[in-house]
Amino acid sequence: MGPEQITEYWGPIGPQTDVYGLGAVLFTLLAGQPPGNGRSVTDVLAQVASATKAKPLTDYRDDVPSAVLAVTAKCLAKTATARFQTAAELRDALRQISGQVRPI
Repeated sequence: MGPEQITEYWGPIGPQTDVYGLGAVLFTLLAGQPPGNGRSVTDVLAQVASATKAKPLTDYRDDVPSAVLAVTAKCLAKTATARFQTAAELRDALRQISGQVRPI
């Protein structure tokens, strides 16, 4: 769930909201846990809505290629304008790095 789904402070809901969600799934698959965590749903929502960035993937794994780290971080940017603007842009970025990344 993107920050803008929790509070209007982060702007309107749009295609970038879905990009945030896809980034959260990618992060979870790579890190083994979601980018936000807590004891309750309220704790998690507060983390997502706050200006604090999620812990970087490198806190969980040191073998993730830098290109994958960059794509994931861009997806999880708090402001929608800093994210990929559409799922198609995210797809294109993943395709571009797919030949550069060995399976992990």
